[in-house]
Amino acid sequence: MMVPDLREMGIEDLGEMPWGTHLCAFYETEDDLLDLLLPYFRAGLRNDEFCMYIASEPLDRERTEEGMRGEGLGRHLDRGQMQIIPREEWYLKGGIFDARRVLSGWAEQCEQARARGYDGVRVMGNIAWLDKVDWRSLADYEALANRSFNGHRMIAVCSYPLDRCDERRATDLVATHQFELVRSPEQWAAIPPTETRGAVGKVLELRDESDDLDALLVGGRLEGAIAGVLRDLEGSFGGGSTWRRSLASCNANRDLCDEI
Repeated sequence: MMVPDLREMGIEDLGEMPWGTHLCAFYETEDDLLDLLLPYFRAGLRNDEFCMYIASEPLDRERTEEGMRGEGLGRHLDRGQMQIIPREEWYLKGGIFDARRVLSGWAEQCEQARARGYDGVRVMGNIAWLDKVDWRSLADYEALANRSFNGHRMIAVCSYPLDRCDERRATDLVATHQFELVRSPEQWAAIPPTETRGAVGKVLELRDESDDLDALLVGGRLEGAIAGVLRDLEGSFGGGSTWRRSLASCNANRDLCDEI
């Protein structure tokens, strides 16, 4: 059996993952998203990958560039290895979301990156604009992307604002990504698909108990809910190290993911 080409993810819980990996991240704040973006792209830049961030509020192009230069990554922007592209120039050209155009664009980027000598492509798309399009078309795109990326030297993280993801949307996203990332009080954590629905569901349930999301954030109740879910997950896997070994197994054979 051919050993997969594993790539450093920059996210502690994920370690290394193969080309074709397609993840979903649920974030609450701009700082949360930046805390994920910087190490994720730092790992790709360090390992000779072409990197793209498709920017949208709250983490727009200017704020992202500021954060990257502050972390000493400005040279990669200057020489073109890292590109920050506004959503209007990628996802919403002409104000229209065309899934097949976007998927074709990813494939073209993979070809161009290889021609320029890069090992592959690493992307993050911030889908904060999900209310601007029909949800079914976006969910169908994610399903197509999940299949399409598997045939390319590409790694992708789709980031979604938690406060715009109801149960239906969260369920669709869990079904169309290989792993989900959630923010605990200390760090980003990866959850296998079979466990994500409960994790996201608990957070959504808590959020829906109050009309005042800010009050929940200030009180730390959302962070506490996420932390509790992660503790439960680690307990179900016999501790954090076992959980990470389970994730590592999925890296080598994705068929095992459904059995974790």
